[in-house]
Amino acid sequence: MSISLRSRWGKAAAATAVLAVAVGLSACTPTPHADAPDDSVSEQILAPRGVIDNAFQLGTGGVVVDLFTDASCPYCKRFDLAASHELQARIDADEITLRLHPMNYVSGKHGDATEFSTRVMNLLAAIADSGQLARVPAVYSAVLAAQPADEAAPLPDNHRLLAIAESAGAQIPDPVREAVVAGRWNSWVQQANDAAIGREIGSTGVVLQYVPTVLVGGRQVGIREDGTDLQRLQEAISTAR
Repeated sequence: MSISLRSRWGKAAAATAVLAVAVGLSACTPTPHADAPDDSVSEQILAPRGVIDNAFQLGTGGVVVDLFTDASCPYCKRFDLAASHELQARIDADEITLRLHPMNYVSGKHGDATEFSTRVMNLLAAIADSGQLARVPAVYSAVLAAQPADEAAPLPDNHRLLAIAESAGAQIPDPVREAVVAGRWNSWVQQANDAAIGREIGSTGVVLQYVPTVLVGGRQVGIREDGTDLQRLQEAISTAR
């Protein structure tokens, strides 16, 4: 795997890439000092409609697929390119329940001052809350596809994100537009991120240490970017059925 370390993200990107290679995975890791919040002092924040336990929940199939992902993570983009059509097909066939967990630490780790990760997940939350939960995967895929190939290029602003969402089939009434511009769901996105980093995922024994992290039926599927990710995802779903 060839990894360029020259980007707007500088040393943080280099450290992430080295760690990803060291563990044999393609991943964006949180900073070592990122501590999970103290449950005794954490304040519960209202979540958008369509969210269960801090995840956008799509489909009703018997196999649960958990996907922890961040819009600023290039590895998340590559996994989405490989697997998003398969996941949507499985949702449509009522074979899986996809739980998309929003993360937002990667943009800050990479020195992005625009809070791109938070803004993207706020967009998804606004769309879900408007009753368009089913459009969330398509909108997210479209946003990931809009990640600039040149890492020095500017990231989409909120108005561009709304245009991308509309092109992906979402309706953008005034309440959605206002929620995106105002960052209506930013606090919820941050809470969801902080509640997941460094914590065990349910009772699976898997601790969230990087994105993308994928579990099928509670078992982790490693992201390798060696051309086998889709095949191994399909096999994991078949095994869990």
